[in-house]
Amino acid sequence: MNLEVGCYIIKPRSGRASNKFHYLRVFIENKNKYVQIDDGIPKEANEDIQILLKSYTLVKRTIYHNSMKKSLEKRLKKACKQKFGVSFKEIEACSAHNKDYLLVKRNDEVFLFIEFNSYFDILKTSIIKGMDGQINIPWNVLVKSEISYWQEKPQFRSVLWQSLDKDEREFYRLTIPPNKVMKKADYWETLYSNPEIYQKGLKALYDTLPSPDKLVAEIIKIGYIEKYTELLIDCEKIDEIKMLLEIKNQSTIKIADQGAQMKEYYVDIYRTTGSGYPHFYDYLMEMKNK
Repeated sequence: MNLEVGCYIIKPRSGRASNKFHYLRVFIENKNKYVQIDDGIPKEANEDIQILLKSYTLVKRTIYHNSMKKSLEKRLKKACKQKFGVSFKEIEACSAHNKDYLLVKRNDEVFLFIEFNSYFDILKTSIIKGMDGQINIPWNVLVKSEISYWQEKPQFRSVLWQSLDKDEREFYRLTIPPNKVMKKADYWETLYSNPEIYQKGLKALYDTLPSPDKLVAEIIKIGYIEKYTELLIDCEKIDEIKMLLEIKNQSTIKIADQGAQMKEYYVDIYRTTGSGYPHFYDYLMEMKNK
């Protein structure tokens, strides 16, 4: 891996530990690049580290992206004020955010505040940006959707094929019969066995569907209704706050509803249970204080 400065989620390529996530932080100190895995001792990014990192697969790159809409930032901080009973000045001193959620440190614990509609944005990023995505979308979710038939369309096949490298095309040619119609379950399960190709398949779906956001809504509706914790990593939901909007004529649409606009909004609160979000919090605070 040739990694830029930032925070990453990685997992071993093979073995029994292949389902265990680890957290990787890459940072610069005294003009030297260092790598830290989980809560281990930071090590200089030399050839030995590069060899070690080859045994891991990159799951997610948590990009520093601070362009949260001011209205969303205000709502999340208001929910934080209500939850912890602290002033906005105190919240500003102990919080940092990316474009989707607010991280707050209280008593050496990092809490995550996220509004309902941000789950949609996280999933959309996972489809479009691949390694910058948050989660791995199960293939059976696609099969249950009304969209999976799209794999039979020539435009989808063409876009997917053009996105594959030489080795990926060889895998595709050997596992997907060119002149035989596959059941959609078999097709997507086969792609899923190769994470890189599967991710490119998701992106090809998004790029070729007439209504790409329908793909995201379908995946959420089928795979994640009432299970939004799975869109995050190492988080435990501890509360949900229902709050009223302060701005007139503005409303938030809940994905679970049938298009009905609501005058209230919902903020979910999570306790982070791993080292990933605390690492990311530290990184965001460093960027915030520069």
